[in-house]
Amino acid sequence: MPIVEQAMHLACVLSNQFSGEERLRRDIEEALAGLDVVATGLSFPPMTEGYLWKLQQRSIDQSDLCIVLVGPEYGPISPTGVGYLHRAFAHALATRKPIVVLVYSDASHAVDAIDQRRRDGLLHEMRANAFVHDVQRGDEARSVVETFVDDLLSQDALPGWYRMDRLPSDNSHRVAELQAQVERLSQLLNEQRGAARMSDLASGKLEVNYRVKVFQDGNVTTIARTIGCTWQQVFALSAPLLTEPRREAEWKSKLEERLLATEIPSLRKLHSKAHSFVDLRMDGIIFDHIKRQFRQLDWVHNHQGMWSLSSVGEHQWLTSK
Repeated sequence: MPIVEQAMHLACVLSNQFSGEERLRRDIEEALAGLDVVATGLSFPPMTEGYLWKLQQRSIDQSDLCIVLVGPEYGPISPTGVGYLHRAFAHALATRKPIVVLVYSDASHAVDAIDQRRRDGLLHEMRANAFVHDVQRGDEARSVVETFVDDLLSQDALPGWYRMDRLPSDNSHRVAELQAQVERLSQLLNEQRGAARMSDLASGKLEVNYRVKVFQDGNVTTIARTIGCTWQQVFALSAPLLTEPRREAEWKSKLEERLLATEIPSLRKLHSKAHSFVDLRMDGIIFDHIKRQFRQLDWVHNHQGMWSLSSVGEHQWLTSK
């Protein structure tokens, strides 16, 4: 259990779409330096390469808390169809990092309607899952960041950290007590999660948006469709794929193949004259939502970019009807 609070690392997950954001970033980094916090993480330039995302993902994994700066635009889109900043926020949520979001808007900065809808959807998700503050100046950003970090430290809200000034001089006995308490709380939390998990699955549902190609009368058209699934149904499709480690792209591709197989009877009813349905693709944000939910339920885990069933997920799959 880390004791010395000055050794913290903080990942600043920032967009790089507007010059005003870079000024705010410098102000934030200066504020963090004054708090003895190491600022890590990368901006996402308009032409973001895949390796930058991997570095950002590692930075988030190794951080204690995250700051997300959202500018006037949604930002560059990843190959999954979801923005890199959006993916970074989802990854920070999935890894249960304390998050504060700073929103910088500029009415004079022109954006198209599609980009604006994407940004609005991202902000809606952020307001539902994190602390969100609108800022326009560097002093506002500094105040929000300093208050956020101070509150985390004063309330002992950073997982795994304990303030030095709250330990007695001979703290070995206190550390042992804290470790025992953590073990007891972890066991209790696991029991409570296990009891609530089936209830959540019974009522929880997911709307899956996908596109699929339809071959009919010598022509190929792409149609969009939305279906409702329970988390148990989605997990039943995914679990056999993750009995051995797979990369994210392969998992998504195989899951789409299995989803298409289950959807063909319904598609044939809607398009009775069609002779083939191929190339089903889920929206990238839906797949990110699936990953996050499965991680929260402790059904899957990710090790060095490879996804597989956890022991809890394997038990859930083998005992499900």
